[in-house]
Amino acid sequence: MGYALLLWGLLGSPVWAQDSLHQGPVLDIWVQRGNQILPAYRVNRHRAGDTVQVSALAVPHVRQILLIALVQPTGQKIESAAFEVDQANVTGPVTITSDDQVPVIILAPQLRNLFGLYTSFSESENLLKEVIRSDPQRFIELQTTDLINRAIATIVQWLDAQLRGRSADEAATRARSFAEKFGVRDISPDCFKGGVIRTQCIAIEMVTSRDFFMPSSGVLDEVSAQGRSQDLSGFLVNNLRVISQARDYLSNRFRDQYEFAPSFARPLNEGMSVQLFSPVRNRMGSTKTAYVYVPGWFSGPIPQWLTNDGFAGCLYAGRARVMIEGRLPLAPYWHSFRITLSDPVDGGVLGHVDDVGFNPTREEIVFQPPRLDPQRWPRSQQVLVQLSGMFGFEPWADTSFLMDLPLRELRAEHIQGLSGLKSGSQADLVLQAPARSACLQSTRLVLPDGRWVPSASAQPEHFQVDLSDLPAGTASFSLLQVGFPEVTLTWPVLSAEPTFTRAPGPNPLLVIPSAQAWQWSIALDDMWMSDDSAFSLRLKALPPLVLRQQSHALQWRVTTTSGALQSAQTVALMLDMRQQELRTREPVRMSQVHWPGIINPIEYRVLDAQSRPLSPWQALGKTVITLPILQKWSCHVDGTRWRVAGDRLELIRSVEWLDAGAANQSPDLKPAVFQACPDGLCLTVEPPAAGQRLGVQLHWVDQKTFDLAAPATSPCP
Repeated sequence: MGYALLLWGLLGSPVWAQDSLHQGPVLDIWVQRGNQILPAYRVNRHRAGDTVQVSALAVPHVRQILLIALVQPTGQKIESAAFEVDQANVTGPVTITSDDQVPVIILAPQLRNLFGLYTSFSESENLLKEVIRSDPQRFIELQTTDLINRAIATIVQWLDAQLRGRSADEAATRARSFAEKFGVRDISPDCFKGGVIRTQCIAIEMVTSRDFFMPSSGVLDEVSAQGRSQDLSGFLVNNLRVISQARDYLSNRFRDQYEFAPSFARPLNEGMSVQLFSPVRNRMGSTKTAYVYVPGWFSGPIPQWLTNDGFAGCLYAGRARVMIEGRLPLAPYWHSFRITLSDPVDGGVLGHVDDVGFNPTREEIVFQPPRLDPQRWPRSQQVLVQLSGMFGFEPWADTSFLMDLPLRELRAEHIQGLSGLKSGSQADLVLQAPARSACLQSTRLVLPDGRWVPSASAQPEHFQVDLSDLPAGTASFSLLQVGFPEVTLTWPVLSAEPTFTRAPGPNPLLVIPSAQAWQWSIALDDMWMSDDSAFSLRLKALPPLVLRQQSHALQWRVTTTSGALQSAQTVALMLDMRQQELRTREPVRMSQVHWPGIINPIEYRVLDAQSRPLSPWQALGKTVITLPILQKWSCHVDGTRWRVAGDRLELIRSVEWLDAGAANQSPDLKPAVFQACPDGLCLTVEPPAAGQRLGVQLHWVDQKTFDLAAPATSPCP
């Protein structure tokens, strides 16, 4: 039988191995040391005084012999015990007499002689002993058969963890990259057929490759020496040759046809039972199969558990990140895990967890998160975890580490920067320990106007909040944590206090009127400004604010009557350090600004060099008004009236000629009269009397009658 066929059979793939793998008998194999009893697959190494017990099931009409031989790694001494398995199940015990003895377990049908009769039990026993005595060291080397099976299973486990959830192309690339780490560059295309990645196929291809290279340290070191290429396939072929010699010896001496099957075992349901598997199967009804099983051992010291800086994550996640110092065994020698929880401050025990598992591919302990008594919840928001357990028959050194607990109540001291939540400013909110813990999944900040604020740069514990346009009210800050209900803190957002005022002295706010403003008689101290005027501003810092040598800017914007906010405009400011004052470098001109309405109140604030607000938004005290433009005066066709063309004439509500000074009395004027002109809408007005001025009232500006100077025109004919 070729080595490829053998290795295909070792794993038992349902696709490739169904014709080459023989599913052998089920045996109960356990070991007793003192008062402790363990399944054989959990024993990392036998010690003198251990009792190995093997239970074989009776098969109707088949007489079997169970031989348990104890072989020394050096020398030819063999101790053995044999048991006849005929009408009933049989349990055979043997006692290990020295630490280095290796148990060889053989379950074989009894032999028949040339006349077709069963040989005596003792004769069958002696013949099997002769097979072992012919080369006992080869049987000890069959431990590697069991270890190779574990190696393949471990590689499959690694590959499954790495490839899960990936596309076929990405998974194939990763699988080949993984194989190259072990020196294997050529993987059969059969392992990637139909877009399906067959991890069992890849693992067997790796182990059977002559380029297969063991890492200098790692879980596969058990199989053979460290740091050099391994010809595992050659090893298996050599052992098959030894077994075939035993087969030929018995077949030539008796008429029975025998196959000796080097086997490996797989646990069944975490109990004492194991299923034997072999690459040799009964091909002819007359061929008998003797199963030879030699359990593999772990030769290294017990690995130690470590955590990163004594911390392993969030308790309520049910997972603890751990690391293994030393070689990781291929077999499940760890068992009987227990977690003891205590308060790290006073040492009081909070509970125990016995349902604990170990996931070696992810290097984590998995357990059912306990529910702690709220009355005994540690004030430190952490719990001390003591992990203990057994490695085979030996307890390993306990390891202790801290794990975070979810925060049960969110308080103000858990959030740095809450005092900066003021309308019209900016704030940095940073979640503090213990709220910022491994249990934190996400945070949510909801402002008074209902807006959700995302955290800064994928850091759930950090918020940069712009409250420029935010009204005063109540904000809420919520934590979403692993395995725990949401906790929320509400906090008032206060109205911001001004940090700048108009500088003392003359003209802190200086309006520079345009020609249109003069035409409409808008005075310098008027609350109104025309939309083509400009203004200069001088501001003084209010204590405790102290201006420092850096650039500053004035940001201003328009608030419409509907409350909608326009885009802000920014202009540079000059600093007077001595007077702690700021002033505009040049007049702020507004001729290029889009005005959203007829009445446009202006507000402003000051920014520092990093464009952070040094003051809240506050009213400038001036409102820009959108005015009609009276451009062209001409006589009406009837010669009795003036006809005025221009822009935005529809804003005019009433118009009438008034005596000088009458406009200040805000009289009710006559409704404006319009007519169609070649260039659009025109306003028609009666001729004025001597010395009169044109009074105009606008829609939306009820409290003002504007006094316009009449143009110097010739009277209509």
